Amino acid sequence: MKALKKFDKTIKIVLGLVIGAVNGFFGSGGGIIAVQAMEKLGVEQKKAHATSLLVILPLSIASAVIYFLSGSVSFEGSTWFLLGGACAGGLVGALLLDKLKGEWVNAIFTLLIIASGIRMVF
Repeated sequence: MKALKKFDKTIKIVLGLVIGAVNGFFGSGGGIIAVQAMEKLGVEQKKAHATSLLVILPLSIASAVIYFLSGSVSFEGSTWFLLGGACAGGLVGALLLDKLKGEWVNAIFTLLIIASGIRMVF
């Protein structure tokens, strides 16, 4: 039983490393893997989405600092409007997450991933 728990910790550490690497490499995206990983580990859908945000926050801050120090951050005027809208949208999304059924959250998440994948291909 101890060997299984040790293996379980190793899987979680490896998943964490993959999530962090994807988030750092692409500037985001680790949350997609985090949600899927947590659901596979038995975390309920809504909690997986909410927890993923908490997990991604420090990863995003660390990545942002590295991008900032390397001169890769844009300080153009339009960037600040985008950030303001994203913050407002984040608040609305967090409030909606609590109101929607897990199936709806999963369907919306799936559609966004598919739409993003199609956009990237074309």
